[in-house]
This record gives sequence, structure tokens and C-alpha cells, in this order.
Amino acid sequence: MNPSKLTVSTKTFLKTTLSVLLFTACVNPSTDIDENIKPNLEKIPISLSSRILQVQNLTRMNETSFEENDSIGLFVLNQNETLNGERHIDNAPFVFNGLSFVSEEQYFYPDVQLPSRFISYYPYKETGIEAENSLISIQVKADQSIALNYSLSDFLTAKTESVTPTSNAVLLNFMHRFSKVNFFIQPTLEDDLDDLAINASLSIRNLFCEADYDLESDIISNLTATKRITANGSWNVDSNNMRLTGKKVIIIPQNSTNGQIVLQVKDRTFVSEFPDLNFQGGVCYNVILKYDSKIGISSITHQITDWEMDETEYESDLNEDLSKNRIAVNKLNFDISSVYNICDDDGVILGKICKEYLSNELIDAAALVYYSEQSPLNGLVLNVLDETNFIHGGTLQWSNTENTFEYTIGKKATIDILYLDELGNYIEEPLDNSSALIAKPYYLIDNRVTESISYPTVKIGKQIWTRENLRTTFYTDGLQIADNTSDLSRTTEGYFKQDNEFYYNLNAVSTGQLAPNGWSIPTEDSWRVLINYVGNESSKLKAGDNWRVVANVDAPNNVTGFMGLPLGGFYSVGTPTSFVTTNYFGIYWRMNNNGIDVHGSAFVLNAGMNEIRNMNCYESCAYSIRLVKN
Repeated sequence: MNPSKLTVSTKTFLKTTLSVLLFTACVNPSTDIDENIKPNLEKIPISLSSRILQVQNLTRMNETSFEENDSIGLFVLNQNETLNGERHIDNAPFVFNGLSFVSEEQYFYPDVQLPSRFISYYPYKETGIEAENSLISIQVKADQSIALNYSLSDFLTAKTESVTPTSNAVLLNFMHRFSKVNFFIQPTLEDDLDDLAINASLSIRNLFCEADYDLESDIISNLTATKRITANGSWNVDSNNMRLTGKKVIIIPQNSTNGQIVLQVKDRTFVSEFPDLNFQGGVCYNVILKYDSKIGISSITHQITDWEMDETEYESDLNEDLSKNRIAVNKLNFDISSVYNICDDDGVILGKICKEYLSNELIDAAALVYYSEQSPLNGLVLNVLDETNFIHGGTLQWSNTENTFEYTIGKKATIDILYLDELGNYIEEPLDNSSALIAKPYYLIDNRVTESISYPTVKIGKQIWTRENLRTTFYTDGLQIADNTSDLSRTTEGYFKQDNEFYYNLNAVSTGQLAPNGWSIPTEDSWRVLINYVGNESSKLKAGDNWRVVANVDAPNNVTGFMGLPLGGFYSVGTPTSFVTTNYFGIYWRMNNNGIDVHGSAFVLNAGMNEIRNMNCYESCAYSIRLVKN
């Protein structure tokens, strides 16, 4: 072994203990050196050995070996120093060449008389850690079905303290700092497991994918960026022929409160809440999906295990989705969002497909419409829903100033496959070198302090609305919103909570700190645009079966996709506040047209009326908040 190069050898290591172990090996095999004797050298070359703890069920590693071209970062400090202070070796990169880790430079101990600290991490980041700081940015990849992304989603750290300068190698024990989830599908009926294995795809959403990691304290903070994570691996029928196994994801440790599991079987999509878990680093969680072919996921159970040995070698369809240069419009699931962004394989948005309500003198129906990003006022009607005649393929031209459009009726069958050129324009057939197309549900992703909440969206006329009510517990400036639920007499700014729905009082709305950047609590004019577009027919905004049935009032049809539910609110001229019974009202705040002051009355969907009405506002009132895009 050449002492002029820092090398890292990998050893088979199957122990599951998390204790730090020391391993020594001679740098120069022709010389016997007692590890307790310090060589009399002005500079002592550093040599390392590595192993990985809790590694039997790994992400990127083959058993306990790193893979070729894996890169680690190394910091070496005097024992009394931290990363916030002086660094003798600062984020030095070492690349695994298949046999050992090598670096282009030779590194030495900072002081031959003093012990040192070694800190290392995987995967290497060129940006490293800023001076006087110990935080490094971490992330998991969204598309973990790709082997490289799954590998780079793992995060490992190693520390060795009080290392006496010596020519012997110093072991770095790497530990997993992220969590792993194994998924199983267990049919409740006698489903064909082989068929299910071919046609079932799985992903998770609403979990944080980026954060900061403190290499000194091992604390994760600043969780941000919720993304839809596609699982790695392929389904396999287990040895007992009872369930499917093989799908897995790596996630940053966090609470799973907002997480959702999305299981797609052929053209059916099922969504289930994540089990209530507080994910811990280095721990594997087994999540079992009880699947019924009639209703989808009927229940979920889970187990927590160490990362135990898994002999199965999983394969993934690495580029199957990315190689597609088309969008199967009829496969999109508009239950999760009424708007999809259509992107190329670099993530550039080319256009949008919207499930929207079209209303003018020539059409009164819900339709799927494509708008290119370059011409957002020009729409191509892909499918007039529930229409069997050949009237699809028509065009829309929205007014620049009014919330109206001109419509040209089409003469085609439904356009179920969408092809685009590189600029996002619709074409009949794909080009020879067409870019891959990816459809992504368009959500308002609202990140605040420890929260990240995704709201599905819907296009109504020229406006983009959220399909759900606001449910944050933080103002946009990061301050906590007071929970007034336990004292209904409070009028100080805060929210009330009823059946997991959030209702904000007038003083909270008046702070101007509730709507996220780029979105607003609708003004009087914004609501008026919506009311005029639906012809003041509340049934077009009402959704669900929970509305009270009243004679001579039209039944809810939600043709707009607004998803107005009868969730009630808190109403009183004085105090204490009383809850307005659900099943009868959907009440929403609105602002004056200056966007600053709260309007004197709220926007109300009323079970007893076909038209849309108002309700007075007082300090003691607490209503829902719906958002509109600026």
C-alpha cells in the first residue's frame, strides 16, 4: 500500500450494534509498527478504514461495500475543536475506485503530539459546510425508482474521536441517519398476486424531502420541500404466496402526520393516510397495505425493525416513465388535483391540463382542457366529459380583460394521448426526438416552520383556487397562531378547531399573515368574479352528500370542482362564540378590494338557498379560508 495516498478499504461487517469500533491496519505491510508507539515524524500521513453499521438491508451498498464512484467527505480537526472552529482538513473528497477510497491529495495529521477528530459523511457535497457552522443540507430524491437516485437518497455519517497520530489506519464506522420504509400488499380477497405485481405502482406524498443536518449534534432541522416520492424496487410474491413485497423508500426522519400512500392499480388510484409514525434514523419500518380489489386499501398496519438481512435483490424499471414522450390523458387522476403541470424531463413546465367547468352560450359542461405555458389564454378541449358525440378537440380563446371565452366546437373523438413539441404546442404525432413528458399534479405547497401542507388546486374561469380550506397553525412570518378552541370567548387573534377543520377569527385574518406568497384570501371582487361565472348557482360549488336536503333547492353537483363542503363555522354577535351546525353552511372569509381590510360580511354557501349569500362578521366569528392564486 502506498502511504502517499489516503486509502479506505472496505470489510465485511454483519454486526448490528451501534457502538463505535476501532480497527487498525498497517499502512506499510513490510513494517511492523506498535500502535502505541508514535513514529518520530514531522508529518504523519492519515490512513483510514471504513465499515458500515446496521447494513444488512442496504440501500446503495452491496453487503457492506461501497459501490464504485461513491464519494465521501472528510473533516479532520484537533480534538478540542469543532466544525464551528478551525478545520485542519475541510470537506476533502474521496472516491471509491472499486477497491479503496482515493484522493488526489495527500493529507496529514494536524499535530503529531495531539489527538484528532475525524468526521465523515456520504454522499459527498462539494458545497460542504460554511465556516463557523456545522449544518449540511440533506435531501432524498423524489424519483427513487431510479437506482442512482435511491443510492443518493441514503445519508451516512461517521465519527471517530481522540485519534492518536499513528501510521496505523483509523476506522470510520458509518451509520444510517435516514429512515427506510418497506411496503407490502396483502390482499383481503383472492386477488391474482401475479397480476397485481405487474399492475400496482406505489408512491408517497406530503413528506419533507429536504432539511439541514448538524454533523456535531446529529440533529435534523429546517424540514422543507414536500414531494411525491416514487418507491424503489419491484413487487415480488413472497414465499408463502400470501402478499407482495419489494417496494421501499428512503425518507428523512420526521413525523408522518401529513403523509399519504398512493397505490395505483391499472387505471384506479387509491390514497390512504400514513400510519402515525415518528420516523427515526437507522430504523426500517414495515408498512403492510391491506388491499381489497373492490375498495383498494382497506386498512394499514406497520412494524418497526432494525435493518435486518434481506436476501432479495430488487430490480427497478429505471427509465420506463422518463422514456415516454406522451401523456395518457385518460390515466390522470383528477381526484388528487384538478390541475396538472406538464413538464419535460428537465422539469420545465410546458403547459397545464385542467379539469374545469366551461360555461358560455355554446357549452355548459366540465371538460379536460390543455393550455400551453406560452399561450395560457388559448385552450384545446381534449375531452368534453360525459359527451359521446364527436365534439371534442374544440378550442377556447379567453378574453384578456373579462372572465369569458370564445368557444369553437370540435369535431373529433376524445384526445386521450397528448403529444407536444419542445415549446409545449400540441402536435398530432410525436417528433422523432420528442422530449419525455411528465404530468405532475399541481398543488399549493405551503411550507411554514415545521409544517408542509399540500392543497390541490382547481381552475374556475381564469382563476386558480385551492380545493381545500386553509389549515395552518403558523402565520407566514413564522409565529404560532393561538389555538382558541378551549376558550370560545376569546376574540384575540387565533383559530378554532372542530373535527380537524380550522376556522380563523377576524383578528387573525386582519394580521395579513395567513395567505402564503403568491396566493390571497379572496377579495370582494375575486368572489364576485366566481359568482358571476357560475351564474350565482351555489349547487355548482357545493360538493358531497352531507348537505342538508331542502325542498326547491338544487342538489350539489360540484361541476366546477370547487369542493364547497358544509363545514359550518363559529358565529356570534358577542361572546361566547357558538358553532354553526354543519350540513347547512359553508362560510368563507373575504377581504375588501384593497386586500388589507377584512370585508364586513363573509361569502356563504347555504343549504337552504340556490343563490350565494353573505353573512355578517364580528370579532367573535371564525370562518374557513379558501385561497385564490394572485
